[in-house]
Amino acid sequence: MDSRAIKQWEWMSKMGRRKYIGSYITFGILLPVFDKLFKYGFHMDRSVLRSLLLQAVIFSICAYFIGRLSWRGVEKQVLRELDSKSLEDIKVDFCYYCGAKIEDDSKVCPECGRQLEQQDNF
Repeated sequence: MDSRAIKQWEWMSKMGRRKYIGSYITFGILLPVFDKLFKYGFHMDRSVLRSLLLQAVIFSICAYFIGRLSWRGVEKQVLRELDSKSLEDIKVDFCYYCGAKIEDDSKVCPECGRQLEQQDNF
């Protein structure tokens, strides 16, 4: 039961879904920014700044969907490895949504108030 997918799911659940997807978005924004900085330095004209803004928006939207798909992919892989058991059967000490620490077998997150046994459909 210590497969790579389950270990990855435990790590992801500690981080929380919002922070996990947010890290993808942050990377999607920073990638074109650093690309333009290395290419032009800090001396960019308006056309370069417009293209930078457009690229950052496009990259961040793509990164958002890639992050969501990545989250769902690991979730589905863990379910397959557990022979279609529910993810609720895995003891998780952190909230799936915000990453807050959960005491005992609570059904509701003390930080964000979401029910832990209910999975979101994207």
